[in-house]
Amino acid sequence: MAYLPIVFTVIVAAALLLHHFRRPIQSSSNSHTPEPGAFITPLTSRMNRTAGNGRSSSETGSGDTEDISIVTPPRHDATPRPSPAVLATTGLPLAMLGLSLLVAANARLYHQNLSLFAGVALLAGVSLWVIYLWANRGWEIVTTARPAIDRLRITPQLALLAVAAIAGLFAWRLASDNHFRVNGVVAWCVAIAAWLGAWWPVRQKPALFRLSRSHSLRPEQGWALAAGLMAITAIGLFYRFFRIRLTPGDPTSDHAEKVGDVYRLLHGQHYVFFEMNTGREPAQFYLTAAMIELFHLPTDWVTLKIGTAAIGVLTIPFIYLFVAEIAGRYAGLTAALLVSVAKWPVAISRAGLRFPYAVLWGAVTLWFLMRWMRTGDRRDALLCGAAMGCGLYGYTPFRVVAIVVGMGFAIELLDPRWKGRRRQIIEQGLLALGTALVIFIPLGRYAWDDPDMFFSRTTESMKAEAGTPVSEQVVTFLHNIWHFLLAFNWQGDSTMVNMVSYQPFLDVITGGLLLAGALMAVYSLVRVRDVRLILLLLSLPVLMLSSTLVLGETAYENPSVNRGGPVIPVVFLICALPAGILLPALASKLRPGRLWAGLGVATVVAILLSIGGQNYRSYFEEFQAQQEITLAPTTRIAQTIKAYEDIGVDIDNVWLADYPFWLDIRNIGFTAGYPEWAATHNLLADNELPAIPPWESALFILNRSDTERLADLRQRFPNGIVTEIAVPDPNRNFIAFWVPPSAPSEPGQTIPVGFTPGA
Repeated sequence: MAYLPIVFTVIVAAALLLHHFRRPIQSSSNSHTPEPGAFITPLTSRMNRTAGNGRSSSETGSGDTEDISIVTPPRHDATPRPSPAVLATTGLPLAMLGLSLLVAANARLYHQNLSLFAGVALLAGVSLWVIYLWANRGWEIVTTARPAIDRLRITPQLALLAVAAIAGLFAWRLASDNHFRVNGVVAWCVAIAAWLGAWWPVRQKPALFRLSRSHSLRPEQGWALAAGLMAITAIGLFYRFFRIRLTPGDPTSDHAEKVGDVYRLLHGQHYVFFEMNTGREPAQFYLTAAMIELFHLPTDWVTLKIGTAAIGVLTIPFIYLFVAEIAGRYAGLTAALLVSVAKWPVAISRAGLRFPYAVLWGAVTLWFLMRWMRTGDRRDALLCGAAMGCGLYGYTPFRVVAIVVGMGFAIELLDPRWKGRRRQIIEQGLLALGTALVIFIPLGRYAWDDPDMFFSRTTESMKAEAGTPVSEQVVTFLHNIWHFLLAFNWQGDSTMVNMVSYQPFLDVITGGLLLAGALMAVYSLVRVRDVRLILLLLSLPVLMLSSTLVLGETAYENPSVNRGGPVIPVVFLICALPAGILLPALASKLRPGRLWAGLGVATVVAILLSIGGQNYRSYFEEFQAQQEITLAPTTRIAQTIKAYEDIGVDIDNVWLADYPFWLDIRNIGFTAGYPEWAATHNLLADNELPAIPPWESALFILNRSDTERLADLRQRFPNGIVTEIAVPDPNRNFIAFWVPPSAPSEPGQTIPVGFTPGA
């Protein structure tokens, strides 16, 4: 199915070329002659109206008005260019053919097949795409000609700063002993509000959401944009909640730890940092607990999945805002659509662990950072710091985003637009940092009190084996970077709990778009030299650090689906760049009523169906099949226990016989609805069998390979009934040993319906 869009694309490109050769090129004086940039419809006009821009330059600073201008490469070179009419008719088909060849080559790379065909297609695709970029002179980026002056005025806000300082000290003191307290949380919220109020620019009239004329949309455009984004979000909702109970089908020990923390939180242990399992940030636990209280959900791992899936859906609009800020609305909508169906963000959203928090807050933080770099608006600096502070409560790998924020403020010092006002960059950078620190107060208090635990996950993964030379560690780090880069198109994660093991992170078509987008980004960096482009490309290795800095015995876990989550917004920005140019160009050429207009629509539909279908099969079919032969049948065991309860087996008489490397009994207790059952009903190898009164029935769950324990049960309870419970993988079948009452107090005791007892 991956080749279907390629066929459609080739047909449309051929139709455009045929149309060109059937009609003579009109003279430049003809009013119908295409303009020089018509063949690709540059991003500039859309960027000037980008929804992510949000505010005009006149609303920043002290009221000085700055116009929006285009940063473009100089046009005075003497290199001959094709005529505008030729470019308008041949440039777009060549670009489409080049992109098709890149996708065809990636279809082979996806299966680790670097054949002659793949090499030729890759070379030809790169060549056509570079020619296309060369003819267009790169990617033009909208920015402010000169950021408006936004001088800090301290005196009017001194009272609020004093309130923020006093409330912050109270919040710091009351966050001791790793606990949130009501008065401490109130003081913390007051400190945040007072800090933001102290530095928020003073306006005679509120202008936060007022748009300038250059940014405004016609009503029909605004409604169409909103409808498109809502439809894309609805698609993402489907991919994140479809069969949420069944895929993934069984929990791991990580889920047991987290459900246990939620259970303790619901019973009054309001931790700031949850220390179980080497420590975890608190956001997921408090959100899950709130969902349980508000919607009366069970305290189990399915509720964990519902919470993380909701975070994954919330991420989609922010992906749009981030990408639209850089590359316009077409690219923003494309990136949002890709993220809504791509198996990588879908997998980490449905895992029930903290993974999607790094993606959400990474997208929000980078969006505000990019906006600040364009406008110099102090509000964007404050909001960037606020998003960074919130992200630190989500998932440990998010911490690398703070490095990118620091790089963003530092790299702006090289921007000539700030000449004479670079002190303002330092001031606003300190404001962003201060905002993040105010929000970080409770977690910062814990990090101050117990830095070893707070940083343990990071430091432990970075530790190489004792005696390993530094040079060897550097080589391992470089290998890790190389392997992570290969993960998108060649070979992915080695683990089996999040996605199909060793399968590339991106599907065939999205991987081809990434190749084309990377060429666009590099070429445009050379031509335009915009600081935001420089930052985005430099941020890629930084955002991978949580995975690539694993230098010890677990270095084989790189590339990591979950630890690499912070890089998702930038990766899908790059994937969306080609579509951001080609879609409006194609729309301008394929007017209604023409034969190839229908072919163009069919091409887009085929591409979308192919991308959605590939990711659906990878996650809901291949990954589900992998899990069925990888994980212990925890859910099936819990269902079996509930079935025996229906015939009178009390949960206190249900026991699980422990077996090496089998399962985490805590998950069975949570899934069956008995959170505290596992602590007292796990039969270890040296435990004696419990005494069962003759008028009571009992149930023992065993691994099918535990023949020794089964023999003990047969000897102790000769009237016991053995049933082997089947699961999709026969090697993971388990035994239910039912002990019926020998002197029943109630007549009519029967075995569960549908269970076939064996001898």
